[in-house]
Amino acid sequence: MSVIRTNSPPACTRCEGELLLAATTPPQMGSLLLELCPACDAGKPTAGPFIRWLQAGESKKEMTPERLAEMERLHEAWLHEVMGEHGWVQMDAPAPSVN
Repeated sequence: MSVIRTNSPPACTRCEGELLLAATTPPQMGSLLLELCPACDAGKPTAGPFIRWLQAGESKKEMTPERLAEMERLHEAWLHEVMGEHGWVQMDAPAPSVN
């Protein structure tokens, strides 16, 4: 996955508003553009809490282990949601075989 940090993110392809986050999946996944838009996504179950966390300035505060874990949890939940909207699901890696 490619994420580029910028002070001027691209416009949302749905409403042309400002995105909080944009990422592109690798070509083998179809080069999907994943967007986190406060106007379009605030009401979604996992995008909403992630948007509120980012808009509250949480990402600009000192990053403690607890805050990092919270950000990772919110980001991971959002990724599952947005990838599911594109028909992708994350599967657990198979357990190693025991011989």
